[in-house]
Amino acid sequence: MRNFFSSSLKDNQYLEKAVITGILRIAKESIFSGLNNLKVCSILNNQYSSYFGFLENEIIQLLEYYNIEHKADDIKKWYNGYSFGDKVIYNPWSILNFIDNNDLGFCPYWVNTAEETIIKNILARSDKELKNDLESLLTGQELKKPINENIVMGDIEKNTINIWSFLLFSGYLKFENKDIVNGRIFCSLKIPNEEVKILYQDVILSWFTDNINFERFNLQK
Repeated sequence: MRNFFSSSLKDNQYLEKAVITGILRIAKESIFSGLNNLKVCSILNNQYSSYFGFLENEIIQLLEYYNIEHKADDIKKWYNGYSFGDKVIYNPWSILNFIDNNDLGFCPYWVNTAEETIIKNILARSDKELKNDLESLLTGQELKKPINENIVMGDIEKNTINIWSFLLFSGYLKFENKDIVNGRIFCSLKIPNEEVKILYQDVILSWFTDNINFERFNLQK
């Protein structure tokens, strides 16, 4: 990867600009990695915030085109709520799948496309405080937590700040507002919609059906 970053992105005289997308920063991005001085725009930034999903006016046009505008309120409840900078967007994958299969009703399309093992393991190994916070989120409450924009995949489980940051940047939480206190970012976090809420409910149920996780959960309580 060092050779790829260096030859393709840093020392390539034929390249004017490159865009790399993902939920976390590139691991080992430094002066020694062959790639440094990147311009990073996370979901907390306003720049490009309207380009990662459907906005409200676009959803209205879509629903009118397919004659299902009467389902707008339920669609908003299930698939809206993702915060990108100063915009709130709908999940494009879930919206397109719902429109294509709207006769089946509301289903968790997006959460079923990803491997949930990492989420389940992180939450199962978490401490009592994080589990209690998760319970609060499931009741609709809002939690204010410090957020680290610079985490990479290998740092997720080093502390709870990184866990909350990972859940936010990967789409399993949303931020309601952002404050900067003494140079640190604090966000008010909530579960974005019904689709993601189902995932958390399934994770908790799995603790009581998986003997290993159930024992680990009891020990940490």
